[in-house]
Amino acid sequence: MESKCCYYYDLHRRSQSHRIHSDWSLHDDEYVLAYINVTYTDPVSGAVIHQGGEIGKFSTGLVASARGRLVHVRSRNGTAHHGCDGRYENDLPPAPQPWVALVRRGLCNFDVKVENAYRNNASAVLIYDYKEGELHRIHLTQRHKDTIVTVFIPKTQGEDLAHITDSGVDVLMQITPGKHFRYADNNLNKTSVLFVSVSFILLMVISLAWLLFYYVQRFRYIHARDQLTKRLVCAAKKAVCRIPVRILKTDDAQLAEGECCAVCLEPYRVSDHLRALPCRQDHN
Repeated sequence: MESKCCYYYDLHRRSQSHRIHSDWSLHDDEYVLAYINVTYTDPVSGAVIHQGGEIGKFSTGLVASARGRLVHVRSRNGTAHHGCDGRYENDLPPAPQPWVALVRRGLCNFDVKVENAYRNNASAVLIYDYKEGELHRIHLTQRHKDTIVTVFIPKTQGEDLAHITDSGVDVLMQITPGKHFRYADNNLNKTSVLFVSVSFILLMVISLAWLLFYYVQRFRYIHARDQLTKRLVCAAKKAVCRIPVRILKTDDAQLAEGECCAVCLEPYRVSDHLRALPCRQDHN
């Protein structure tokens, strides 16, 4: 019972050298790459190896520099490296010596991994993915935002580091903030997006209203033209019906003189129906 109390006391006790603060104030649409530098001695050649690059991405929490010996945390008799158990089975560096926890993504959420690493006095948490793909930004709750540096790295680099540390090689790691970026999808101002959307909708409404007005006017014009045509045809038929008609006989003067119709230029014949036009011309 006494050892259990002492164990939890050690977990909550944290060296002042590990308390780091971030000078970065990031928005949700911003992120910072992490430059990770590792140094270790090759067990075969004895040469000192230095490797580094912007291979990681800081979480939504603390963005600051961190350093220490890299430890691939393990639990459950060495079968799990996800950092989901609070009691690590590794021989951790004694306080105040800094160290960096290397954990695998999965089995529990990021907050649990960060909480366990923080309780074990880690100066930073390096989480590597379990699959190849886009490097995401880890989102932490408000509780863990300013407690410990958290960086997400790809699967390949994480497994390479895990292989080196699991082979018994001491790896010293330095994490520093790299380039600062803004997500392209969120660059548009919300007011601008709203203005463009409203303008587009308004333009569509005006276009539809104009199109509707055009076709209504066209329909009214065609309908009025048809009605006028019908009225003119009826008026013409009535006017023709009012013209007096007579039948041409053999003794009529038109036949004797050999006259022709002034309209169709055809010669008159017996029994033709003649209409006496107002201009005093006879039309058959």
